[in-house]
Amino acid sequence: MSISSDTHPNVENKLLTLAPYVSWGWIGADLYVCGGTKQQVIPGTLPPTLTAAAVGVLESLRSGGLSKAQLTNALRNTDGTETEKRDVIGILTSAHLTMTEDRDPSDRYDRPKLYYNYAGGNPSETQERISAAHVAIIGCGGIGNILSSALVSSGIGYITLIDCDTIEESNLTRQIMFREADVGLPKIDVLARELRNLNSVTEVRVIHADITDEDVLAEALPHCDFAALSADSPPQIIEWLDRIALRRGLPYLPVGYVCDMPVIGPMVVPALGSPGWNSGSSFIAKQSSTEHVDRSEHAPPAPKAKTQAPSHAWTNLVASGLAVDDILCYLGGFATPVSLNRRIGLNKTGLYFETQQFD
Repeated sequence: MSISSDTHPNVENKLLTLAPYVSWGWIGADLYVCGGTKQQVIPGTLPPTLTAAAVGVLESLRSGGLSKAQLTNALRNTDGTETEKRDVIGILTSAHLTMTEDRDPSDRYDRPKLYYNYAGGNPSETQERISAAHVAIIGCGGIGNILSSALVSSGIGYITLIDCDTIEESNLTRQIMFREADVGLPKIDVLARELRNLNSVTEVRVIHADITDEDVLAEALPHCDFAALSADSPPQIIEWLDRIALRRGLPYLPVGYVCDMPVIGPMVVPALGSPGWNSGSSFIAKQSSTEHVDRSEHAPPAPKAKTQAPSHAWTNLVASGLAVDDILCYLGGFATPVSLNRRIGLNKTGLYFETQQFD
């Protein structure tokens, strides 16, 4: 039997309802209760009266809700051992499948809250933590556009944009917050304008800075809860940020791509003992347009002349999507980030993820 170890805390006196994304059905004699990857199975080997009672409980959870005591009573007079009944109760009260608070579909953050519930977090508490958090984004190109808009849409409390570039026509293929009329304007000013229009509650700050060395980055980078690095130049910027972050105890995440491979990580969280960028290979996720040395054992040689990394909307979108989920996992505390101390790249051709551990 597949049992979730994640149950709601202090569930005894709360009304449980089935989350709206959950469904159930039969495969052979087995009863599947699932939504996405959170799949639970009540096996057909259990006594029929116990399985039938479980279906009745699911219907009651869907239609109006039950307390845990009512749920337990519904299974009490069925056949089956106490262990089997306890296991079924564990499935039916799983934090991934049930909810313990009233849902308001008109709430701006209703759908994200459902996602946090699905991941096993407390929706309201998670949203409160996100709404109080401050994220700095270094680099406001394609990834910075998407990452910042996703964070602001999710209700992040404060966001600081750091960049010095102006918008070019060639940026419009993937930097989705910019328009033709914005060509020639500073990226962070236009991005800040659009983010404020997207969510007036988020406080958006801008820092015009040309990051030429570690001291400039340290001065530009505010004291915040998290930093996301999407800038690819200078190539040493990842090492500068790593040293600054380890000194300050600042969590950060590099986000980029290697040609056609979206890449994030490693997420470095000094408070959790993350070893930092230099514990692994240090090749830059997004190949820089300037020459640099790659210390990865199997990495391609450094270019002998200036090169330009290919960039497409889909690589920016996928890398940013993976990154924003991990950043919210960390800030909201509803799940463990998959990139913690690990670098992840999506190989679209083979449809699999490549990973590199940093420890």
